[in-house]
Amino acid sequence: MPPDNHFKAGGTSFNIININLYTQYWGFKTYDNIKKGLSNHLDSYPNGYDNYNLLETTGKPYLDISDQEVFGSYSFQSILSLTSETFFKLDNWTDTGLYWCYEVPIFDQLIQMIQQKNLKNTVITILTQHPPSNDRHDEAREIAVSFGIRVNVLWIKDDTFNRCTNEKIAQFKTFVDITGGLFVQLQSELNDSSTVNLVSQVFLTHYKPQYVSIQSFSDCSTPQQVPVVTDPTVNGPYNFVFLGENAKPGIDDFRTCSLLQPLRSVDNKLAIFQSLNPVCSSITIQASNDSCTAIIFTNANATVGPLDLTIYVTYVEDQSIDASRYAIVEGVPFYPAFHIESSSEASTTLNSISASFDIDWRVTPQNRSPATFEWISNKTMQCDASQTYSLYLHITVGDTNVQRAVRVACVPAPIATTVSVVSTTAVPTSIPTTVFTSSSAASTITFPDSSSSTSSSVTPSTCPYTQNYATFLFAYAADFNPTTYGMVSRTIGNLVKKNFPNNQTLANKLIDLEQPQNIKYTNNIVNFTTNCDVDIPNATLTATDIKASDALDAIKSFLNDHHSGRLEGSVVFILLNRLPKDLSSADNDLSPEDYDKLTNLNIKVFPIISISSLAKGALAGRSGAVFNKIAAQTNGHYVIADDSIGPDTNSDYNKIVSNFMNTAYNQNLLFTRNMGVNRIGTNLGVVKIPKSATDSPNITVTITVSLSAVDAHQPQPPSKLVLGIKPNPNFTNTKGILIDFNTTLPNQFSNSNYYTTTIELEAGIERELVLQYVAGSDNNDLLIRMWAAGDAFREATYMNYTENAELHFTNNSTINEDFGAALQFQFSGACSHDKTATLLITDCNGVVSAKYDSDQVASTSSGFYQFIPFFCSSQPTPATCISGAESKYDAQFVSDSFSITQSFQCRPGGGPIDTCQRKDANGNNQCSGIAPFKRGPHANLYDCSNHGHLEYNDTTKLFRCKCDDENFSGQSCEIATCSTKNSDPLATDNNYHTYTVVVGLEQANGFLVLDDAQKLFGLSCLDSLSYVWKYQLLTVCADGKYDMLYSGSNLKNFKDMFFLASNDSKVARPCNTLAQDGVHDLTDIYKQSVKGIGRNVKGIIVYFSEASKMINVTLEDFITASQPYQQQFFVYAIDETEIFPLTGGDNIVKAAMSTGGFLIQSYIDSDPLDHIDAKFLPDLLGSSSSISWMSTEQNSDFVISTSSPDIQSYLITYGTGGDLSNQNSLNLTCTDSDDTATMCQIKGHTKVLGRVDKGPYYVAVYSLNDALVPKAQIISDLGKDSSDAVSTSSSDARTILAIMLNNTFNIVANNGDGGITRNAQRNGCTFGWTSYSVFSDKKYETGVNIAQITIEGPGSNTYTRFFPFGTSSSPACHNGGTSITSTGSCKCPSNYQGPDCSLVNCSGSSKPNAWSDVCICANIDDVVCANQYTSVF
Repeated sequence: MPPDNHFKAGGTSFNIININLYTQYWGFKTYDNIKKGLSNHLDSYPNGYDNYNLLETTGKPYLDISDQEVFGSYSFQSILSLTSETFFKLDNWTDTGLYWCYEVPIFDQLIQMIQQKNLKNTVITILTQHPPSNDRHDEAREIAVSFGIRVNVLWIKDDTFNRCTNEKIAQFKTFVDITGGLFVQLQSELNDSSTVNLVSQVFLTHYKPQYVSIQSFSDCSTPQQVPVVTDPTVNGPYNFVFLGENAKPGIDDFRTCSLLQPLRSVDNKLAIFQSLNPVCSSITIQASNDSCTAIIFTNANATVGPLDLTIYVTYVEDQSIDASRYAIVEGVPFYPAFHIESSSEASTTLNSISASFDIDWRVTPQNRSPATFEWISNKTMQCDASQTYSLYLHITVGDTNVQRAVRVACVPAPIATTVSVVSTTAVPTSIPTTVFTSSSAASTITFPDSSSSTSSSVTPSTCPYTQNYATFLFAYAADFNPTTYGMVSRTIGNLVKKNFPNNQTLANKLIDLEQPQNIKYTNNIVNFTTNCDVDIPNATLTATDIKASDALDAIKSFLNDHHSGRLEGSVVFILLNRLPKDLSSADNDLSPEDYDKLTNLNIKVFPIISISSLAKGALAGRSGAVFNKIAAQTNGHYVIADDSIGPDTNSDYNKIVSNFMNTAYNQNLLFTRNMGVNRIGTNLGVVKIPKSATDSPNITVTITVSLSAVDAHQPQPPSKLVLGIKPNPNFTNTKGILIDFNTTLPNQFSNSNYYTTTIELEAGIERELVLQYVAGSDNNDLLIRMWAAGDAFREATYMNYTENAELHFTNNSTINEDFGAALQFQFSGACSHDKTATLLITDCNGVVSAKYDSDQVASTSSGFYQFIPFFCSSQPTPATCISGAESKYDAQFVSDSFSITQSFQCRPGGGPIDTCQRKDANGNNQCSGIAPFKRGPHANLYDCSNHGHLEYNDTTKLFRCKCDDENFSGQSCEIATCSTKNSDPLATDNNYHTYTVVVGLEQANGFLVLDDAQKLFGLSCLDSLSYVWKYQLLTVCADGKYDMLYSGSNLKNFKDMFFLASNDSKVARPCNTLAQDGVHDLTDIYKQSVKGIGRNVKGIIVYFSEASKMINVTLEDFITASQPYQQQFFVYAIDETEIFPLTGGDNIVKAAMSTGGFLIQSYIDSDPLDHIDAKFLPDLLGSSSSISWMSTEQNSDFVISTSSPDIQSYLITYGTGGDLSNQNSLNLTCTDSDDTATMCQIKGHTKVLGRVDKGPYYVAVYSLNDALVPKAQIISDLGKDSSDAVSTSSSDARTILAIMLNNTFNIVANNGDGGITRNAQRNGCTFGWTSYSVFSDKKYETGVNIAQITIEGPGSNTYTRFFPFGTSSSPACHNGGTSITSTGSCKCPSNYQGPDCSLVNCSGSSKPNAWSDVCICANIDDVVCANQYTSVF
């Protein structure tokens, strides 16, 4: 849930799965009674459901000649779906074939029925004598619970021929109970009325059930009370379902609740009592054994009885989440959220929620409209899968208060299959871990412990290193515990000896000395261990107790020392005995530059302090908070551990250091995430698991977790800490894993904030990580790291890249928003195998940015990888990340069997340059200008127009676009080659082929309006329109009724009809309704006009009325209706004697302009032609026109440019008239309608003096038969050549126009738009140019929009042309199409196409008709085609 597009109150579907395999005696006899009970139910509720779905088996299994079972001889039929119960019949019974208890794949079929029929919030009843096989049990349970599917089972019991014991059906019963269904055991002779009635009662759970009480009890040996809250308007009947051994009500309750005699299942574990008019307020239930459940419900009635309410439930982990498609999982806190619908129009209010299982759990929900699930609890709930839970909802519907009960379906937490893992660490790793799969049973996982502090399974590297490896710094307090130091230094020394890489630099340093010492560096392992033995802690040399720790100085020295070792990739261990100054003190923290070095150079820091040292060192003015910050930003851990020696002569402290060495020192960081305690949501992001170097199916991964430490006391455990690793749905063999770090085991670290475990993960695939974390009393942040073996030498550096500089790459320790992070990564020698690598960059929340280059692929021939700069944000999500680490990004590099995560800090920059201020829909800075197009805050990179990607050229040291396929070229992949050329002749035809006139009638003027219309439209002098194929004349009365007076191809007949209709009452129906405000809806008029017109044909629609007050339009509705058509709409609002202010005039003119038409407002004085130029429409219809100027807010001079001085143009205005024509009297010939409107004729190239005192006005200029006449259409992608989209405000960027233009002309940049519009010529396309914009802040808003292009012709002359169109909020798709909001297009079924899926897509030997609204046979003698399309004809 939520449902795909809408909720629906009341019954929606009636669903049966019939396992038609029944035994000879009890099987077929009981089945016969079930059929009768079903028939009675359907007869009681004729047409009670929208859909009827039936799935049955056919055939039967048998024994072959060698007595082997053959199950392939039976199968499941296709699901029969009907819209009426008339033909909904169960098949005749089929013999079971094999007379024993065998399993049937019921769960698989259940899942298919739910998915194929898109079932939600309904009931499926299964008829069977056979239990299900368990291969998809968990999946079926989750999908049923998630989508509110209650499953009933009518189980036919036969202990003679089909001995299915209680043990064999126990899991099936539990499954049914979890879904909230009924498991009913039946056994009966033929025509057993009690069985027939019981089955009918069970089917009542299908028909709009209104549950008023659901209550379960673990002990029913004594009576338990259940509330009975009936609807105030209900007189019955109510059904009381009692579940449990011999469950029954109390004797007094039987009477007071007016119960009828019960119907019982054959095992006496279900009883249904009915009451026609219950007046009791409660009822008791008692059962012979243990638990019982009472369910009280009635059924909604269409005319009388209970209120018809449908309640949808979802469970979310955070109140900001609208809905979840998952069931509530045992032990996990969720907020229940509800959507309530009533079949009436009365408003519904959820007043309160209470719980059957906890009398203290009662909340007043919050209304969070406009969320889909508008009501949500402000208190979480947790469930126990072994118990049955329900919630009571107290609802007001109109003025009526009612109670409804909803079942809380609780899914048990997944448990594990046995896995054997060899740990690569010296640390005990017996963290309780569970592994879940969709197909196997479960058992507990355990991991063997390692007892030696020096053991490791990592093979030392054999690569021929020539460079220095990273540095390892071991720092420790001068007053550190000598015993613990001895253990730790031996552990470190042994592991360094075992795994020492070639040429690594080793360093040690005593800290907190009275006289500070320098760090000692060496490349010799013996020298290092000797230094550690010589420079042992010595309390006599330590600083006085009043001094805080100088551990930060050791880090600063390490960063700034000029030693031979390499900083990048280094590891720092710090053994503390005292704390540094707190963060409020001076010199209490590292500088931003220090943090940049630590993070960007992948230096991991691990401070560790003992519990006893923490107790002594927690003095006023001191704090370890800075170490929490350092650990978060360097992918380390700050750990508190017990250093006391245990029975194994080891300490937790030493074991944790050993774990540090086996992970951070000896392995690669695979994944890292810092979780702020206030983080919203559970998703940690994705980790890419590398391939195995030994071709093993799995690799070993160690997970380390720490809680941020507090100074006041030893660490307190969290309330909950569970890490989930989801299965990858693309790989069927992957297992999901749950790791519960919070369960205390004897061999886990006592009183520590550190946890670790080692697991096996499938190699070479991605895994999604989720975390369920509830902080304990310390309110800790959380740090998670994952480590895996990686023995290759590598070197990584983040660079600044500049496109225009002579030196394109510069090394900069600070990464900022202006230049981003460009990772250089290098393998050495034989360690580099696969030449392809990926880089996945995530922010501090684990989110992969929608920006370019957050997920990259790079190739190399040398082992050197240069990745594209990723333009980060310095504050991506500060509310939910660890404070101080908001700007940290993590980049996981993967190549074959090698992976490592390199983090970086993103700092603010100076800001983008002027031409790159704007962003696209994904947040990328895009730059204005001509091709090659640029992106990045400083125009750092080429933009590849979403049809290519950047690749690094090792020779030029530049990034250049590599287009995705041969259909795109150009430096920015902006030049498309059309793979499918537009062959529709109407798409390229710029002539008008249809002419529709709609005359608005009302009683006062009668048919005189038709007489005026023929004059205003110049029909009397119109002899021919050679391109017009179809003429239509409609009238619409003030009462809204339409008459089609003429529809045909004869111009004379069309003209004559104006005269006949106005002079012969038999020709047209008179209008006897007076004009009323707003009775003529232009949207409806447009729809009526285009009923007989194809979407791909160009034409003109004219609406004319002499009562302008009748005109009304809702702009967005009009735009949605008119968008797919090429019909220009002109509105003639002509009143008698004078011009009246036009109500909604702005919307009327905008509606007309959105089609390329206009509003012409005027009045009739003595002659209809006094203020109207009657030549406009005839001239326009006879021409191939273009719009050479159009504006909705004109108030300045403008130029009409034409390719010849003989070109005639018409200028029309609304909002100004005489003022404009008077100041242009020398070059315009105008007909004014006072100062409201004007119509002017223009010859050739003309400058119009357009500024008037009234302010902005509407204007359109139509140029006729110009040689450069362009035609445009809207497309979803640069490679499309046929219109497949409309303009929408929800699209990612501005509408893309494909433009057809005379070959002697080119499209160039618009003067003055700052390069906002990107133009490109195309190859092999009918529409040879594209014009669009990538800037999200420049996309079109809902309403009328006008695109402008500039055309350059011979002699470098330029001409401006305009393309108006309407922009809707989202595309309207027909014929089963689904909207693609990002592009304003529809995903159409295979037999439809076009922007709204209204044009046919013909196949085979068929072709579309002229309107493209039906397929016809290409050859009239094609019999096969004729048979296929007979239904169409």
